[in-house]
Formats: sequence, structure tokens, C-alpha cells
Amino acid sequence: MKITFQDVSLDVMPDKNHEWLLDTSLVAQGYGVTDAVVRKHKERHAAELKEGKHWVSETKSHTSLSGTYETKSVFWTKKGVVRLGFFIKSGKAAQFRDWAEDLIIEAAKTAIAAHRPTSSLEVMLEPHTRPEVQKQNSNDVNRYCFTRWDRQVLIKYNQLNCLTVTGMRPSHWVEIGRNAGLKSVDYASGKQVLRKLKPAWAAVMSANDELVQRGMKLGEANRLTKPCLPLLEKMIELKMLNT
Repeated sequence: MKITFQDVSLDVMPDKNHEWLLDTSLVAQGYGVTDAVVRKHKERHAAELKEGKHWVSETKSHTSLSGTYETKSVFWTKKGVVRLGFFIKSGKAAQFRDWAEDLIIEAAKTAIAAHRPTSSLEVMLEPHTRPEVQKQNSNDVNRYCFTRWDRQVLIKYNQLNCLTVTGMRPSHWVEIGRNAGLKSVDYASGKQVLRKLKPAWAAVMSANDELVQRGMKLGEANRLTKPCLPLLEKMIELKMLNT
């Protein structure tokens, strides 16, 4: 499959997990740099460019007269191409990164227009971008925790859900909302602040609430929902979802 960026024709490799992959040479062409520059950034920013998410490798065995040897190739995912673009400072870097982002967003737009969401996860998450759904799920999960355990478990669950998704406790978000000048009703809880300031995070927390009510452990639920956070943020930014 070929896609085009400016004057560069990119022969992408279809992939069942990442939709498509680009090898290092083609990524380098897109960014207007050498293969060595791409490899350097991959090594330098290894903590942020993760195998299996931003890039994958493929090892092939070859036989020659001198014996058998192996070669290893690196292929970049769509997320990897975008993330890599934040480190490369070539003249084409911003354009190529934006082009890769647009590919992701256009795919989502097409899917939504055809009433065919990009994946089952987006099907599940889309309703959770609505505040009324978030509030209902919050009430329901509170009832679920209280009736099966007690109020302390209810409080601990809500704190852990917020901490797992956002990295901060609900009380910290209440303080952020107060300092941001929100109305008192809008910083009455951490979830309410997130609905105003971080709607994509509020959506992920709401989805976790629903899955926990169905008997799933919070950690397992969050492993399913949190990877959709970047796409949700972009879709909300482009007003592709009703929040």
C-alpha cells in the first residue's frame, strides 16, 4: 500500500495490530534526515519510544556460502512516527508529524461518518465523553462499592481510579479547579474538575467505572481504556465528539 507525503511516496506495510508500519528508511525520508538520525533518536529517547507501541522489529535469517546470518529491521507505527517527530528538528519535521497525525484523525472521521468506529474500544468509550453518562456511572459505581463492601472501599476506589488515570488524587484536582477559577459547583469533586478541564480523562474514568461494575478489576479495566486517551483527546479537540 502506498501513501504520499509531499513528493515522497511511502510504501507502507499493512499490520493487523497497528494498521500500517513504515521502515526506518522511509521515516527518515519523510522527516528529511538520514537513517542514522532516526536510529540515534530511537536510542536517545528509548524511555519514550517503546517497542511494541512506537516501533516493532523483525528478524530474518539468511543463508550464504559463508553460513547463516540474521538481519534485524525496525518498523515504525503511526504513533511512533508522530512521537518521533517531537524530537527531530529538521525543516520538514513538523509537517511530516502533522501529516501522520492527520492520517490517524482522518481514519477516525471516516469511521465515525460511516457509523463504523475505529475499534470496539472507541465504540465503548464514545458515550463516556458525555457528562450525563459520566455522572450516572459515577453514581452507579459508588452504589456498587457501597452495597458490596462499605463506604471506605467506595472512597478508596474513587481515589485509585483518579490516581491511575491522571497521576493525581481527587483532592489535588479539586485544588486545581479552585485555582483555575472554576465555579464552586465545578470543583465539588475531582471528577467534576476533570469534566471541565480534562474531558478525555473524565471519559476514561467513566469507562473504568462501568467495567468495574461489571466485575472487572480496576487495573484490568484501565489497561483496556487508557490506550485510547490520545485519540479521545484529539477527537474532542477537533469537536468530533459531543462532550
